[in-house]
Amino acid sequence: MRFRSIVLAMVPAIVPAILLAAALAVPGAARADVGVARLAPHEGKTVSRIVISGNAVTRRYVIAREIETAVGDSLRVATVEADHVRLENLGIFASIDIVLTDLGNAVALEYRVREMPWIIPYIKFRYTEQDGWSLGPAVSSINLFGLGIRVSGNYLAGANSQFTLGLTWPWITGDHVSAEFHAARLFRKDSLNEFDETSDETTAWMGRYLGRNGRLRGGLSYFRMQADRDGVTLTSNNDDRFFRAALSLGIDTRDSWRNPRSGWWSEALAVRTWGDGNWWLGELDIRRYQPTWPSQGLVLGILASLNSGQVGVDFPGYLQYRLGGANSVRGYDIEKLGKELFGQNQFLTTAEYRVVAIDLQSFPVLKWAVSAGLSLAVFADYGHAWNGSDLPDGGGKWGYGTGLRFLVPGVDMIRTDVAVGDDGVVYFHLGVWDKLAAQRERLR
Repeated sequence: MRFRSIVLAMVPAIVPAILLAAALAVPGAARADVGVARLAPHEGKTVSRIVISGNAVTRRYVIAREIETAVGDSLRVATVEADHVRLENLGIFASIDIVLTDLGNAVALEYRVREMPWIIPYIKFRYTEQDGWSLGPAVSSINLFGLGIRVSGNYLAGANSQFTLGLTWPWITGDHVSAEFHAARLFRKDSLNEFDETSDETTAWMGRYLGRNGRLRGGLSYFRMQADRDGVTLTSNNDDRFFRAALSLGIDTRDSWRNPRSGWWSEALAVRTWGDGNWWLGELDIRRYQPTWPSQGLVLGILASLNSGQVGVDFPGYLQYRLGGANSVRGYDIEKLGKELFGQNQFLTTAEYRVVAIDLQSFPVLKWAVSAGLSLAVFADYGHAWNGSDLPDGGGKWGYGTGLRFLVPGVDMIRTDVAVGDDGVVYFHLGVWDKLAAQRERLR
């Protein structure tokens, strides 16, 4: 099926999703705002004072650089709203209140924040429908040194064993110059490719903003795959080693990073791999968040991943995309469909209609606070995977269903779905992270 036909085929899937969501709709709290009705009468007055309060750990300048409203400016409600969104996107505050004091011909603004715990030891779990459950000790800081730096480390055991270390520094200097680092060692039984995997991955990214909404990133990584049997790796010693260089260009106009209701998130990614293999990856990821009625919205996503080279010669077979399960095409068992529909290229589309049941709310935890929320969803997925450079004619799979979206600290979103595919069999799916993000992971 051609790409144009695939996109057109989404239309009849979106319509029943919208109708079903409208039938299920429940009153939901409106998105937390900065009190537009309260601020609007003061539009145009001079801002004579700005106060930041509630930050016991966070450095003042980390907050202040997100606030575009300045002393001496005329009050603009739209700018204050944007300040609120940028502070929310830091992901380190359970609540943000902007309090206005009327001083006659002028106003004073107080940006009052309530911090989440800056460091948390906890028991982490990981779940994929292919590997099952793993859990173990973890420690995470979402606000190291009060700079908004995220650092985490964990060891998981169970269906697979994994050591992971990660660091993200979202704004080091300049125009949001950022850095990311990720390192992991994984031991698992790959039932789809029928071998025991020992893999190591180390990845480093540097990024910066291009204007207000543009994003540019460059990265380097090292990946090693060891297999317990012959015939899996590209090398004869069952030990593949690869080096990668990546460049991505994107745009982000979402109204919120954690719980978007409107805007675009898109990325074009090019990756060159060399070493024991030799291929290019070109990937295009487009996501649209479209508000409809209050507390409701449509999420649309398209992901195309194309790899060059010949499978088994330039490109390793164990990196082929296998469809089915919670993070590609719901309504199918990945252990079954993944052995029938797979390849070095993939095309995935998702249409999901969400209705807010409980908007993000702050809950006190000792002297800190955390935020959580809940949404209902109905969805339709389409997916295809293939090898070679020619687009396939037919053979893709559809899946439909409904589910819940739990917004929780740490993992952002937990998804529970009930879905059905072309064969009419009903499946229950459990997923972590937003589906549009999770479908890009190697293990899904």
